[in-house]
Amino acid sequence: MVQRRITRPTINKRPFDMRVIIQRRTGSPVWVVTGKVIKVAGKGYIVSNNTRSKGTLLSFKSGIKQSSVRHLSASALESHINRVSIRSAKRLSNFFPGHRIYGLDIGIDRKGRIGIIEANLYPARSHFRKLKDKTMYYRITDYKNG
Repeated sequence: MVQRRITRPTINKRPFDMRVIIQRRTGSPVWVVTGKVIKVAGKGYIVSNNTRSKGTLLSFKSGIKQSSVRHLSASALESHINRVSIRSAKRLSNFFPGHRIYGLDIGIDRKGRIGIIEANLYPARSHFRKLKDKTMYYRITDYKNG
């Protein structure tokens, strides 16, 4: 596979990307974005893996407001990410028809163009459990259970 390089934007001079969770309920064809979190690399790291780099997790809107891409419309960017994420889940479900959850790691560049870094069939919910506001964590868990 060949991917185009994404020069990731930064928060406090540290690169970030995001994890997006897309789910559907049992027996439903409707995909929903149930969670979105910004993963900021730890000091001195370029990877945003929170466990490895001791980075930070932020809500989407808070992260964008603090970032080097704050000039972009957060709501337009979020809508675009949601559309691409749902389209990706629909496409993946052609290969994994019974699957009900995907996690996408998504990067954005300074112009707001997005790129999928990787898709996870069994994404961890731990990022969302670590956020102060547990709303997304509870939504993800609710969809997981039904």
